[in-house]
Amino acid sequence: MRYFSVLKQYHYSIQVVTRFILAILGGYVLTAITISALTIVFPLSQVDAVLVSTTISIAIYAIFFIAAFAISSIKKAAVLFLVLGGVQITFLSLIKGWL
Repeated sequence: MRYFSVLKQYHYSIQVVTRFILAILGGYVLTAITISALTIVFPLSQVDAVLVSTTISIAIYAIFFIAAFAISSIKKAAVLFLVLGGVQITFLSLIKGWL
């Protein structure tokens, strides 16, 4: 019975740590995929496209980080990040001709 009281005590802390992990790792991966796609899509020279994408990446990472904490459920946030990642990878693969 004591185990459950300790688990309740740390339940909120575990949720916060899980959201931080999701925000940091998921945000990084999604931002990297988004930057790769934006670099290809922008009608600029390659150097300019990379610079613009890198500048935009700061805002994109912040949006993903905030979304990890704004979504009410950790499961919903994780599913959203996975779906977005899958859609972006598919889009990037189609553009690059990998599929």
